[in-house]
Amino acid sequence: MNINSGVFVNGGSQVVVIGRDALWLLRKDREPHTLVTGYEDIRFLNASPHGEYLAFWSITGESFRLIDLAGQEIWSRWMNTDKVVPLGIHFSTSGDAVACFFHFEGLPGVFFCDFQKGNSTTFGCSGSPIGYDADLRYFAIDSCNPRADEKLAFYEREPDYGNLVKVPPQVVSQRLKKSPLLVDRNRCILSNPVLPMREWQGLAIQNEMAGFVILKDCNLYWFNKDSDKPEATIEACVPESDRYQSFHTIMSLCRDNVLVQIGGRFVVANRDYGVIWRGEDLSSVTLRGQRALAQYTDGTVEVIQTDGSVELKCTPPSGFTTVAADVIDHVLNIAYMSEENQTIELKTYALG
Repeated sequence: MNINSGVFVNGGSQVVVIGRDALWLLRKDREPHTLVTGYEDIRFLNASPHGEYLAFWSITGESFRLIDLAGQEIWSRWMNTDKVVPLGIHFSTSGDAVACFFHFEGLPGVFFCDFQKGNSTTFGCSGSPIGYDADLRYFAIDSCNPRADEKLAFYEREPDYGNLVKVPPQVVSQRLKKSPLLVDRNRCILSNPVLPMREWQGLAIQNEMAGFVILKDCNLYWFNKDSDKPEATIEACVPESDRYQSFHTIMSLCRDNVLVQIGGRFVVANRDYGVIWRGEDLSSVTLRGQRALAQYTDGTVEVIQTDGSVELKCTPPSGFTTVAADVIDHVLNIAYMSEENQTIELKTYALG
């Protein structure tokens, strides 16, 4: 199969892996089941929280794609790879939407699909990475060209009736000159709160719009939604060399932890402890509650606690390759593939 990597689905009882030109659904007591085939250079494979959907990017068709576990395509978005570079994929915590990150000639943007409602749109391209919350309900836009595509209009709600009314592009441009925009999934502009900074290197929105975590000038700031002064600051969160690589930045937030990814460099910071972990040579890093899960390119898996200590470290057994790892209900799940006969072994490790 030439397995590269994979993700857990169905509560950790199964794993979907990337083959040379296919996705396979594996379970230790059954034969592999082909989900899709004919796709080359599959990247950024991700699964929805409930394991019902998968998203990935492939050079075949130059597209981000969303499929179900029967292999049926739910949504796709084409991109011209002569100018557009894919960066990553994030599912909403409720499992009803997906965001696909890219940059167009150095300008960051997001393809968004609410697949429960059948709606999709694009946010960007912006001078700064598009900010978002973990459930993909809100987006922060520092700059964009509202005249670039008339189909991507912005809206606002009528004060008395709450109906959505289209905002003329020139009005959107004037508003962007004054401050960044906060919008919802329907591209409806929110009147408050007001973002306290602009021209950021990265931005994450806290749950229920409680505040913002902003990376600017290599420093990390925590803001409450009604304050223009940070509640906490972490200086030199990322190296100075990353200052001008913001179009590669993806930030995710879970409780008091924030994950900053700039290209192949990863940083995890905690509101109270500061920077707790840095890493490179990684295939993936994810936040799971107050833990961070790091999977290295050599197959080593680490679970990092809030204070930066390593709670658990697992290396693949001799003759096996790590293809997937996840923390599910305080249990570390790892899928190992036998290099000899390509069979899969699922291991679980209880966490404190």
